[in-house]
Amino acid sequence: MIIGIDAGGTSTKGALINEQGKAVFTCRSGFGNPLIDYKKALENIKETVQICMDSASEKIEHIIIGMAGFNTVKSEVNLAKNWEATVTLMTDAELALEAAVPSGSGILTIAGTGSVHIGKTREDIYISGGWGHLLGDEGGGYSIGRHAIRYTLNDLESAGPLSQLSQHILTRIQKKDINDVKNWFYKQSKTEVASLAEEVLQLAAKDFAATSILDQEAEQLALQVDRFYKKMALDSNAKLVVSGSVLLNNEVYFERFKQYIKNSFFKIEKMNVPAYMGAYSYYKRNHTN
Repeated sequence: MIIGIDAGGTSTKGALINEQGKAVFTCRSGFGNPLIDYKKALENIKETVQICMDSASEKIEHIIIGMAGFNTVKSEVNLAKNWEATVTLMTDAELALEAAVPSGSGILTIAGTGSVHIGKTREDIYISGGWGHLLGDEGGGYSIGRHAIRYTLNDLESAGPLSQLSQHILTRIQKKDINDVKNWFYKQSKTEVASLAEEVLQLAAKDFAATSILDQEAEQLALQVDRFYKKMALDSNAKLVVSGSVLLNNEVYFERFKQYIKNSFFKIEKMNVPAYMGAYSYYKRNHTN
């Protein structure tokens, strides 16, 4: 049996997976991103692994852990000595890619609070985007929320009546004038700004301002994918899989994003398997008897 661990910024999800590729047991613990709290994150990961091990009826051969923030702390993390099994550490995005594109070539686009693209061919893994909210992350929740705040500020400075979107944003943040909106924005966390994307997505196709923002963000996200496609030298046999709350939970945004994709993918679809299942495809590809 193998264990797959998806250690993210909100929770750590674990699965005990049998040789047929079925998750026979799953569990969840607290956040697993060491950039939040190194000691606590590793405790949560160890706890999740141990729970899975205690539930196993057969020997654990391999533990594959996808950890948010791993590239930053990889030189410091060593979990191999804790268990009598082979341990492989990778980023959470790499684990999700293994689940989304278990074979062949393709790209996984993740648009949640931020945005990042990760792809693979038979030989290599590629990453694009993920620059953070100050430099990029177009198409993610934070970028959409920031865009909505800018629109609302422009609306407040204009002479005409407020748009439906601006009214929704002001109600959501409980502010009324320009200075209050600016002060609110600069004091908020990335998560709180990203939550404003909900207002934009709910008004999609109902309000011109909301529709315009989503069009611009979807186009920017699609441009990144098209550029990534060319960098990877993919062909029409590759597939594109999307994940992240913004793309998974709003069909209007997902459809607009697809419309802006110019390169030919064999298939464009939403991710429909948990990221921890990437452990199974990784194990099958790398395991030798």
